[in-house]
Amino acid sequence: MSKVYLNNEEFHNEIVKCKKEGKISNELLDMFRLLIRRLNRKNITLYPELYEDFEQTALIDVLIAFDKYDPERTQSAFAFFSSVITFGLAKGYNTYFPKKCKGTVRLNFKNDDGKDVFNI
Repeated sequence: MSKVYLNNEEFHNEIVKCKKEGKISNELLDMFRLLIRRLNRKNITLYPELYEDFEQTALIDVLIAFDKYDPERTQSAFAFFSSVITFGLAKGYNTYFPKKCKGTVRLNFKNDDGKDVFNI
């Protein structure tokens, strides 16, 4: 795919075509990857070693959500898959950097062997 942008109409038409065929084409897969890379830009500089892991997590979520998209319900495939990708990237980020529960304090006490005695 030589383009560096996505046309919403072409994107929607490719999705409709692939849904009719029952499989995802290589062109649609390239479109998904282009959209994921565009939405994952900030993670390139912040976490270059984890960048591809975040992309793969988002791609898995897109492939799962592909069956959930209904072209008759909405014409905006771009909006639907952008939100799926955003949440997929967040899921990948939270895998490596889990959020701590608000209002709790985690204390690790170790014995002489270096093993955890208990967590609060």
